[in-house]
Amino acid sequence: MEYRVNTSETIERQALEDLHAALPTSISTALGVRRIEFGDALVSLSPVEPSILINRTIGLGLDRAPTPVEIATIRTAYADVGVDEYFVHVAEDAGYPAVAAMLRASAWVPDRGWMKFVRGNEPAPTPASDLSVRAISAEHAADFARIATQGFDLVERTQDWLGRLVGLRNWHV
Repeated sequence: MEYRVNTSETIERQALEDLHAALPTSISTALGVRRIEFGDALVSLSPVEPSILINRTIGLGLDRAPTPVEIATIRTAYADVGVDEYFVHVAEDAGYPAVAAMLRASAWVPDRGWMKFVRGNEPAPTPASDLSVRAISAEHAADFARIATQGFDLVERTQDWLGRLVGLRNWHV
């Protein structure tokens, strides 16, 4: 199966954009959530929610080489709001291949990896299990949000936000 990493990065960036689009103003204010776009990078940050699910940058170097100013802007954006831990996605097989080297030259260091699993469009194999996987409806959005919030160790205030993902276009919850 030929697979383009750019496709995965683009999908993940769109998911982060959707997550921000689902964010009610009241929760955005309470969590201090900000979304900054420059070049091909999307910077997502929250000084209240410490999770790298929120505090991360994706898309850097997919369409073009980032400038030193853009790299510095990412660091400054997080520092300005007191976020010490965040994740910068670097897909070395996609886009501009020297992004990782540019980040290292700017005193950034690699940390833990972000796992992605991909497959083709062929039908999935039939699992050998009595369990079933099925989409949920809006009536179970709060249950999903509670489970996801606890499972990802997010602050409780994110529950209302995550519950809004149920039923969004291109989301299968």
